[in-house]
This record gives sequence, C-alpha cells and structure tokens, in this order.
Amino acid sequence: TLGSTMWTLPQDANPSDINDITEAGAEGELVETSEIANGDMVVHKIESTGLEGHFDAQNEEDVTDRFFADHGVYDFSIEQTNPGANQNDWELELGADNTTVIADGDNDTYYVIVDTESVKTDDGRSIPDNEGLTANFTVFNREDYLSADFDNDEDETTEVDYEIVESELSIEEPYDVSNAAEQTIHGDTTLAPGTELRLRIRSMDGTSPSFLKTSSPVVQGDRTWSTDFDFSEQSVGDTYEIVINGGSAAEVTEDGEVVEAV
Repeated sequence: TLGSTMWTLPQDANPSDINDITEAGAEGELVETSEIANGDMVVHKIESTGLEGHFDAQNEEDVTDRFFADHGVYDFSIEQTNPGANQNDWELELGADNTTVIADGDNDTYYVIVDTESVKTDDGRSIPDNEGLTANFTVFNREDYLSADFDNDEDETTEVDYEIVESELSIEEPYDVSNAAEQTIHGDTTLAPGTELRLRIRSMDGTSPSFLKTSSPVVQGDRTWSTDFDFSEQSVGDTYEIVINGGSAAEVTEDGEVVEAV
C-alpha cells in the first residue's frame, strides 16, 4: 500500500524520533491541513509497505541520511503545482540541511519534515507566499528497475497538493477593554497550532500610572488565539498599545482604551 497526507508543525518544532511526533500529535501541535504558513514545518506523512528493510528502520528513529542516499528504490520531490504561462515549474532543493525524516517502521509510516523557512527552490529562491505545491513519492518496481527494460508503469506513486500561505497574525476587535478582570484579547493567525505567541499591552504616554501586561497565548487547532487580562486597577480613559508577534509572522499592533465596565 502507498499513501500520503499533509500535516504541519510550529516553526520551532524539532522532532528527532517517533516519540516526539506522537507527543506533538497528543498536544495538538501536529495537525492535518492543506495550508502551511510560510516559515512553519510541513510534514509529509507517507505510508508505504516494504521499505523498513531498506531503511533498516524497524525501530522508531531518524533516517534522514539514508532517505537522501542514492538508492534507486524510490523518489521524493516537491514541485510548484501551477507555473505561470510559458514558465517551467520549479522544485524544492531537499536535503539533510532542511529536511528531517523520521521512520515508524513497525507501522510502515515515514514523516518527511521540511523546514519551509530554510528550504530553497532549484533556482535559489525562498518559497513564495500563496504558492501551490505538489509532493510526489514514487516507489520503483525494484525488479524492473534493475533490469535493462524496466517499465515505469509498474511503479507506485502517491501525490498530495497543498499551499504555502503567508504567515499572518491579527488582533480582532474590540481593542477596547473594560476596567474589570477577565478582559479578553483575541485574534486569528495562519501559523501552525501549538505556536507560542508573545503579546504585550503597554500604556501610552500620558497614562498614569503606567502599566505593562504580558502573555504567551498558544495558537489553537482552529488557528485562533486568545488571552485574558485583569484591568480592574486601570482607570477609564487609560490608553494602551497591543503588540503581538510569534513564529515567522510580522509584528502586529493596535491601539485600545479602557472604557467603563457594563
């Protein structure tokens, strides 16, 4: 059998064995999706029987070097899905410097994890935002491959399409809060679930006494984030700036004001 699905991990994820993959799944950091934020990890989950002997991967381990060795058993590539008119499609230059491969040989499953921030195209560029990609994994008919008249029709192939989208953060209205406890600041993002964000609320000049509130919200499975603050000690009319950043997304700021609690 042969099949593949698409998943994502946060930018700072660094799995080294199948236990890390399992833990990421349990914590909601490994999520199946067809949209990957540029800068996050894209995970190609490949199910293929008969390869554990080639990888000597009965154990749960990193098999990156063996995956990229010149073997003639299979081929893995990621190409641009829809090149423009009169343009050739480009391909990602994959290797051990930007890709990690973790084997779960007992379950005939392999996780090919590509760092979209560091990988380059074959013409030397970073992956453009909002670009469709096609991942292709082909297992050659080994008996035919070793003969002089091998037939490509006997090969097995699995393909999956996905999109690299711009890394974005947003703060949703209302930006104003009441002078009370449990005031929620929230927003959306394209970043991978499990990404830890950095949020601060700093009083503006003229607000006295000045204040600074910080939080580290985590992106949820639906790619939203939220955090609560206590504004019960602030005065109506106090103004402040909300600043949030994290992952590969650009910093976002919005201005707010403390209003009377209803």
